[in-house]
Amino acid sequence: MFIQHWFSFVFTLFAFGITYYMMYRAKQGKLTYLRELPAVRAIPDAIRRATEMGRPVYYAPGSHPLTHGTYGGATMAGLTILRYVSRLCAEQQTRLVCHVTEQDALPIANEAIRMGCISAGHPEEEKRQTIEFTGTGNNLLPFSAAQVRDQAGASIVFGDSGATTMIVISSAAYANIFQIYGNTEDSNCCWLPPMVDYFVMCDGPQAAAAYVGQEPEIMNTVLGFDIQKLTIMGIIILGLILQALGISINTLLMG
Repeated sequence: MFIQHWFSFVFTLFAFGITYYMMYRAKQGKLTYLRELPAVRAIPDAIRRATEMGRPVYYAPGSHPLTHGTYGGATMAGLTILRYVSRLCAEQQTRLVCHVTEQDALPIANEAIRMGCISAGHPEEEKRQTIEFTGTGNNLLPFSAAQVRDQAGASIVFGDSGATTMIVISSAAYANIFQIYGNTEDSNCCWLPPMVDYFVMCDGPQAAAAYVGQEPEIMNTVLGFDIQKLTIMGIIILGLILQALGISINTLLMG
């Protein structure tokens, strides 16, 4: 009966404890090593390609509001990576066009571009980097059409784009645009490898944001989430073993 009534509560406390411990380690100066994802490593190359071709870089931090229960974190990760992309574009004096679909993400995108230009040592480049607010609707159809119309040199998306994912990547592939795509919805990720140059899936955008942001608390939190996922996998494997031994896991959990 203890497992039946208290399992979720105990695991919630465990997850909270792991997260708090990782943040405490960050304050003590103990940082987690994060491997650089190939998609992140390819961002400077994509921007250099656009610069050499004299074409703009198009960027989108997904198409969901920050308050979205499932994909809000991916949008925040996309806005974090936007600052990194803005800095690289400012260093090479390359035009950047960012498409934002939600009102709550608009001021953060403006600040990310401003800070990116300042960190690059070229605050005047902020006027070369524009933000297009396309209105709410959870889609990137205007982004897809604009990048083809302007013959973008690179298309970078980090965040979920919902049902418009296939339209965005197929139109960019048709226009021969260099694509880096980070999507958190695994149902769309099966279509990405044949059509994009680099991609990350599931919680990859959050890990990429932690890597480029280099903020200790966020870097350590990524490790905390991995520990929680490994714990869940261990519980599943334990359940399979018990089931193979003839012990019903449903009977244990339901009393």
